[in-house]
Amino acid sequence: MSKPFFLTRQTANLMEDFARELKVGTSIFLLYGDNGTGKTRLLQELCENRLSSARIHWIDLNAASADGKNQQVSSAEIEAVFDATKKGDIIIVDHFESALKKTRHQFFLSWTTDGVDNKLSMVIASSSEGFNEFRQLSQHYQVNAHSFELMPFNADEVEAFLGFYLFPDHPIGKLSIPSELRKQLAATDGAVGPVIKIAERDGARIGSSPMTDTESIRQGSRTMVTILILFAITTGVGWYFLSSQTNLQEAAVAGEAESVVISEPVFEAEVQRKPATDAEVVVVAESEPLTLTLSPAELEAEPGQAVKVEPQPALEVDKVTVVESETPSETKTTPEIIPNAAAQFDPEPGTASDTDAVLVEEVSQAQTGDTVMASAENSSRQPDRAELTDAARFQQDLQSSMEWIKTKDESIGTIQILLLSFAGFDPTAYYEYNQYLASQQVDVSKIRVFKTLTGGKEVYSVIYGEYESRRAAGESIASLPEALQRISPIRRSVGGILQEMRRLNAVN
Repeated sequence: MSKPFFLTRQTANLMEDFARELKVGTSIFLLYGDNGTGKTRLLQELCENRLSSARIHWIDLNAASADGKNQQVSSAEIEAVFDATKKGDIIIVDHFESALKKTRHQFFLSWTTDGVDNKLSMVIASSSEGFNEFRQLSQHYQVNAHSFELMPFNADEVEAFLGFYLFPDHPIGKLSIPSELRKQLAATDGAVGPVIKIAERDGARIGSSPMTDTESIRQGSRTMVTILILFAITTGVGWYFLSSQTNLQEAAVAGEAESVVISEPVFEAEVQRKPATDAEVVVVAESEPLTLTLSPAELEAEPGQAVKVEPQPALEVDKVTVVESETPSETKTTPEIIPNAAAQFDPEPGTASDTDAVLVEEVSQAQTGDTVMASAENSSRQPDRAELTDAARFQQDLQSSMEWIKTKDESIGTIQILLLSFAGFDPTAYYEYNQYLASQQVDVSKIRVFKTLTGGKEVYSVIYGEYESRRAAGESIASLPEALQRISPIRRSVGGILQEMRRLNAVN
């Protein structure tokens, strides 16, 4: 390579995940992302530095022939590649979206026979548009497949890349970029290919001045202060959590769900009734999981086909008496908000990523003895939303969100704004935070919540808005209310959400 590989936290995590999964066992992997995000370059770096001891068979389906046209790979050539492999080899198929449909089927067909017999791994690189077809092929051939998404650079990474690309001797210097070039860079949406073209065409107009010793010291001091502040916040929250653990356990309902510790990017914290800052909300209250079950027909649904996702009824508890009483002197203790950090999500259907939380449905049956039974007229009356308890209201919102998801095309985009912990979920605190967002000019009617699986953990994912596509959702993040922008929202798609729901169903 003429230049070293520009490593970001995302690409480092992706290569680590690939290297680990490829050593685990035989499987098919998909690396997908928008055109120009650097998928080929990432795979080349992966092969050279993480898989240097493995035998790699590289097939580029976008290779040009002598006449400049794309050279199509025949079925015989594909079979020849598989015949030449040995046990444990890795096949990389680049630009999968450029191949004929017959060719794409041939790769899966060959892998289900020769690939499984020789314990091969196959890595497929494709554009984001090819994700749905990859999912269909995986279901059709019933193969174990994993997907990873390569996201474009953010604004800071674009500028850091320019320093790395144009000024290798002092890549962390301060760049001076003309305003018109900044607009052109913003129009690239973080795709590394177009950024490189701008750098090669107009790189001479971009200047860099090495950081002075004083600036270096100041930057280091700011970093140290930030670390100390985060450490102090973490220590304080941990102390508060431990001191209140006994009270939480006494307040838990019978049959409470097993506690789950959510790894990054879900942050354990409770929420004040009147938060002073925007933050990711994680409300704590032990609850019973709401299991989402998908039938085989739903698991095999085609793209764009509505998938009916219905929650199973909550477990019935015999003779449960719910007594609600509160005196004016009683106040509900809630912990303070932890500022949300920039989240790294599993690629869609992660990214991304993409969390599952739990709702407890309290079931009151007719009481005997001294218990006063409600009249038939009152029991049949449907309560207004204002009369519902927060738990019942949350279940209603959860079900309406499911209805919205299953009636939308998989290409529809939305924005994920929060991940809520499964281990302790308090609907009351959740709605208090919604009220706070409403006070910050956020249209809470656009907020939806669903249960899913992220990073192997069950959590709730809170989404906002509806957009024409995932790309359109990403472009709209900059215009969100400031209260939402400060909690690191990410773009999602209905197809990715459904994929996570299927993953949750498989685990359960």
